[in-house]
Amino acid sequence: MCWKNEATKFAKNNEAVPSKSDLVITLKELHSDIFTPCYNAYKNIYTTLKEGSITFKTIDVKFRAYKGKIKELAAEFANLCQLDLNDDQRWVKTRVYQIEQYHELHLAVESAEVVKKVKETFGLQGDFQVLDKLLNTRHKDFKEEHLDSIDDELVEAKNVLVDIKQSHRLCLQELSLRKNFVSWVKQDLRDINGAKVFVDLASISAGENDMEVDRVACFHDAVLGYSSVLYDLNPESDFRLFKETLKKLWKALDNDHNLPKKLRDSARHLEWLKAVKDSHGSVETSSMSLASAINMNGVYVISAQNQKRHKDFKEEHLDSIDDELVEAKNVLVEITEPRRLCLQELSLRKNFVSWVKQDLRDINGSKVFVDLASISAGENDMEVDRVACFHDAVLGYSSVLYDLNPEADFKLFKEMLKKLWKALDNDHNLPKKLLRVKNCFRLNK
Repeated sequence: MCWKNEATKFAKNNEAVPSKSDLVITLKELHSDIFTPCYNAYKNIYTTLKEGSITFKTIDVKFRAYKGKIKELAAEFANLCQLDLNDDQRWVKTRVYQIEQYHELHLAVESAEVVKKVKETFGLQGDFQVLDKLLNTRHKDFKEEHLDSIDDELVEAKNVLVDIKQSHRLCLQELSLRKNFVSWVKQDLRDINGAKVFVDLASISAGENDMEVDRVACFHDAVLGYSSVLYDLNPESDFRLFKETLKKLWKALDNDHNLPKKLRDSARHLEWLKAVKDSHGSVETSSMSLASAINMNGVYVISAQNQKRHKDFKEEHLDSIDDELVEAKNVLVEITEPRRLCLQELSLRKNFVSWVKQDLRDINGSKVFVDLASISAGENDMEVDRVACFHDAVLGYSSVLYDLNPEADFKLFKEMLKKLWKALDNDHNLPKKLLRVKNCFRLNK
């Protein structure tokens, strides 16, 4: 390339010559007008490349043909090293890597723009300079920057952002558009426990109203899914912490692809959510928060005032602690808080349970109903979602709904619990899905 450039310059400087056949160059002219400038340019490329001071503009011009050809580029750099026989060439690998990363920076720009909007929505004041640096690659003056500005921090940020798929960007983009909703959730609900307390209160308000029940369930899913971003970030959070919250968010999105839609729907019902919260006084909210804390870490003692709980038990003999009692105790002790909530949700759905057992009768009857309901739902997203929830809820709770009968004893109940806990481990949203479909028993088979 250097030879071609210098030869072209020489030809232009001799345009007065009538024809190309008459253009003659002496050895002295060849050395002074072509070889020496060419050698100096070649050496300058070598020096600036080795130092890392070569500009991106120069890289675009001189090494355009090597884009995506890493091995060929490394070989060309090795040739450059012949200018200095003492060069150990250790710099070659670094510069090839930096140029490779430079050529991929544009892939991260779109994601960087979305992340910046989320940063602005949350008012984050931490260090996001690496994000600005990536966004600066769109500007013309960036081409004057040096190759050694491609450092480890920039590459790490680029790698994180390049891995953000289209579905991830849409998930973040939806969040960036919901500033009012985000502000209300962070200020009024404060933490994930506050959000759960609000969901409990909102469920009470919703009662048997299908539309409001769906709103509460939708809000629950949205806040729980986006909880890592909503509650793990604070005004001082930087890009490093933001990256960690994204890992949790992507996991939540993998579990629920409708997360952005649920956030959008919840934000649309923000005024209704505010009204629900205002309708419950601070005393009621505090009581629910306290109850939630006790559920997680404490014990309820329910008894008449100034009386001991089951006082007459103290008169029982020690040998009343038999194997059957110990076995029952062991089974019940293993019922963790999520498991208690799973059973509690079922205990509140007597009408639904009766309808399923009487009208659908067994798991095959449930499957037939789901098939018919799916046809009836058609393209209606809300109905399709409700049918899917019904399917998951009945399948998850099938051991209770269909394995138990009026003559069932504790031994059979224990076996049923094992199946239910396994279903709950596979789908932590089982109680919530049962809540969403509690009114489905009104549908005709």
